[in-house]
Amino acid sequence: MRNIDEYNVYYVVNNGEYVFYYGKEILFKNSKNNPFLFVTVEREGVKKQLPLYYCEIEKNSANGYKIKFYNTACTVVCNIIQSKGKIYFGLVKNGLKGEKLNINLYKKNSKLTGMGLNTAKDLTGKSISSFGKTDKKNYLDKKLSFSIKNSYYFVNRGIDDWEMKSEQNYVRISTRQSEAGFRLSFGKEFGVEENYPVKLKMTSFTELKNNPSENTFDGYITEYVEGKEFKYFLSNIRNKGYKYIVKISPLINCKDKDFRQFDDEGLIYIGNGNYLIDVHNDANVRIISNKLRKILDLNADGFYIDEININISKSIIIQDALIYKNFHKLIKKICTEYPLKHNIYNKFISENTINETYSLDYGKIKYKEKRYLRSLLYSDCRSFFYECTPKETVKVQKQGKNQIIVKNKKRFIF
Repeated sequence: MRNIDEYNVYYVVNNGEYVFYYGKEILFKNSKNNPFLFVTVEREGVKKQLPLYYCEIEKNSANGYKIKFYNTACTVVCNIIQSKGKIYFGLVKNGLKGEKLNINLYKKNSKLTGMGLNTAKDLTGKSISSFGKTDKKNYLDKKLSFSIKNSYYFVNRGIDDWEMKSEQNYVRISTRQSEAGFRLSFGKEFGVEENYPVKLKMTSFTELKNNPSENTFDGYITEYVEGKEFKYFLSNIRNKGYKYIVKISPLINCKDKDFRQFDDEGLIYIGNGNYLIDVHNDANVRIISNKLRKILDLNADGFYIDEININISKSIIIQDALIYKNFHKLIKKICTEYPLKHNIYNKFISENTINETYSLDYGKIKYKEKRYLRSLLYSDCRSFFYECTPKETVKVQKQGKNQIIVKNKKRFIF
């Protein structure tokens, strides 16, 4: 049997249909009636589909192709690179800015699993979107990463605005972004590991200060409080050998003490007195960056990034806002300036390489735990914490779990 790493990407043309392969695996097909790419244009409630069937193909390396897909209104340049069982796709759309680009990947008639936290055994026939309220019956948190049985694993590489539709013979990824990147991995092994095995207590700074519960936990999670009192308390906790994680959020609220420091023109309003920073406003990004550095200068062990209850409407361009991928990249960049930091995220984002340790609300999954964990596994969630009440903690510890966050309530609100 041939090693899958020895396979090459190639294509054949048969009766006007282009079929791209990786070894014997079909990646996608392109024909007039079944295009790999098409653009959906909506005008005054009327939708029109414009296929990009015409294509010009050239080799751009020993293991890849550059393909120009086009019609009279739009062009998409697609670069495909193969490396050790992984196929990298990069697409750049020119023309029809803001219109939906649809990507049809080939899918065997087999189960599709993953997509974050859901209880479905097979997502075939399902439509899922990054926008809108989460379907509480099936999805607690969504992630554009999935696995097709006996085939490929789809890895999102920067698509924040997305919709996914799965049918028997294809998976359609749609986005309004002008650039889209993803990867198909073949022969991937899945597993979960504990890379930060500690038991942490999530509480408020005031409660912890007044009621320290030492010898019960390995460390604590609280909000940041400006002033010497917080600085001395954190230093005292760390000197005793405990961990200290500081909870942060990308939201800027009009009632925050430091709200007046920000440039109004560099804030994006999302409702309820909450704002996000525009990534193009250097002054506002600098304020947040300095605040993060100030916290790490106190010798905090890392951040708990709280984004789970933030809902973004379609009117907000995520690429322009300091949230999710942009916020996480900034955090990662700043953390590299310090000794090893452990960051915990409670919402999935588009960049797997950044969101390394996920925080899972055990109270929401405990009745269908095996199904949710299976979904996490095939979304390639490599490491996660269980957020538990004290009562739930006992059960989780009996299961041999060592990454635990203990809360007094199902969700502690600072």
